Amino acid sequence: MLERTVPDLLIRSIPTGSRGDGRDLRRFLYRGAAGKNGRQDVDDRIGRGELGPPLTERLELLELIHARLEDAPVSVHSKLAWYGQVSCFIQWVDCRSDAPRLTQATAKALFVDYADHLQQRVKIIKDLKQRSAYAMVSLLAHVLGPVLDPEAPLAHRALRDLTSISIPKSSKRSRGIQADKQRLDDTFKFGHFLSDVCAQLTIEAVRGPMPLQIAVADGNKTLDLSSRRFNFDLVPDKIMDKGRRDRAIRARAPLPPDIDAKYARSWLINLRIHAEMLIFIAQSGMNLAQVKDLPRAEYRWQTHDQDYVVRAVYKARRQGVAKFIVFRAYRDHFNRYLAWLDALGLNEEDGRLFPCLYLVQVPPAYALPQFDTLRAYCKTLSIPFVGPRLLRKTRINWLLRRSRDPDMSAQMAAHTKETLLRVYEEGDLQSASQEIGAYHAKTDPALPGQRTFPACVRGDGAPGPLPETPKEAPQPDCVTPEGCLWCEHLRDVLAPDYCWRLASHRYLKSLEVALFNPPASQPLHPGYLVIDRVSMKLKAIAAQSSACADWVKDAEERVREGDYHPRWAELIEIIEDLI
Repeated sequence: MLERTVPDLLIRSIPTGSRGDGRDLRRFLYRGAAGKNGRQDVDDRIGRGELGPPLTERLELLELIHARLEDAPVSVHSKLAWYGQVSCFIQWVDCRSDAPRLTQATAKALFVDYADHLQQRVKIIKDLKQRSAYAMVSLLAHVLGPVLDPEAPLAHRALRDLTSISIPKSSKRSRGIQADKQRLDDTFKFGHFLSDVCAQLTIEAVRGPMPLQIAVADGNKTLDLSSRRFNFDLVPDKIMDKGRRDRAIRARAPLPPDIDAKYARSWLINLRIHAEMLIFIAQSGMNLAQVKDLPRAEYRWQTHDQDYVVRAVYKARRQGVAKFIVFRAYRDHFNRYLAWLDALGLNEEDGRLFPCLYLVQVPPAYALPQFDTLRAYCKTLSIPFVGPRLLRKTRINWLLRRSRDPDMSAQMAAHTKETLLRVYEEGDLQSASQEIGAYHAKTDPALPGQRTFPACVRGDGAPGPLPETPKEAPQPDCVTPEGCLWCEHLRDVLAPDYCWRLASHRYLKSLEVALFNPPASQPLHPGYLVIDRVSMKLKAIAAQSSACADWVKDAEERVREGDYHPRWAELIEIIEDLI
């Protein structure tokens, strides 16, 4: 064990499970202990003296770090991240033979050297991403900044700014319509799978014979549910050892009435609880950390509007009221789950709404479910697994697109409107194209009335098609610019800007034609006629003079280089993302 002369540096604000004694900074007093795996093994090696004497010069700094980690008003997960970066920093110090001793006086200089080391890994070794290096430095600065300069109001930021690592620029790429559809398709497939699991893992199925098979709606597949403790592929009659054969027979048989399913079939119960948890997150929009500890209590349904229902959870010990919003159709499903919990007696010892069972090693209270079994079954069935974070983001963006109401969506997601739009909203190409078109229809001076092109001599008369207008060509209507090309009131302009506008318009129509999948009833896309008409106009302008020919040539060169006329640039960029 660790020496009694060393003060207690155990971080008690980080709960522990049944696997060990948590995070103890006393281990960092011994060179090399930070890089060893297995906390109990490290303590044993320290007790045997294998890691040498304690480096007492580190004690003052570690005591300050301990106080920082214990008293910081942050979540357990943030403290775990801070502790992990302190461990990485001390590992790096221990591996350097030329580094000065780690003390409170040298910690700042060593922090800057450590940041340079991370930058070298990013730029030269290239085994670390810039964003990861920035995150590591920022987390460590949150610990060391207030320790080394307690009077500074933003000490962590001042310490971080001493390094050469900067946050990388985010390069968000626009997603096409197909990507949006694919995400929704994947989410729906995953949701159907979760629903199948919950519907078929009834009390009778949980207590029934093994192995259990459930039907999956996607692709008419069948999934075999089996425990890791038993190999149900082996036929009991072929097992030679009598003890093993008897255990195999008992594992396959239905549970007798006197056997509690909570212990005999805990893996099946956990499977449904995890599936119910993910469905609840998709319905309510709550995050996983909140849902994991949500108590089972008295529920009161309160109808709100015609599409969804407000549920209020009255917590025990007068802790207040937690409200969340779900869709109306979820109520019957949720009530079936509550009845299933009561029938199995799962809330007798655990008062949570999702009481996962642990028979051997109990994880720490802060640990979040990883859904490993569901992930494995999804991989077996080739169904995409959609995690809690992506479920919440997909739900919020789906609400935004369906309702076009950020205020209502923010209320349903339990966020402020600013947070929802800044963090959760994702670009939707289809909605963006509609909004851009509506914007131009209202604000572009070329669009109101007939002024789609700059030279129209219509006056107050109606648009009139030219005699030679093809039947398939767009008809003049003073709304679409394509119709203007066959209007008798249009007059071409001998100007470089007009040539650039026509060349950009022709390129836009070529992109539109490239996306066209013609049906048998319409073999000819009208865009071909527009392309020919614009080409004819450009050819006629170029024939006027050498200067006009230069204007046309320059306009075509600009379009080839990707420099489009402002009238068409945004629409061209949107359509290019679709190809």
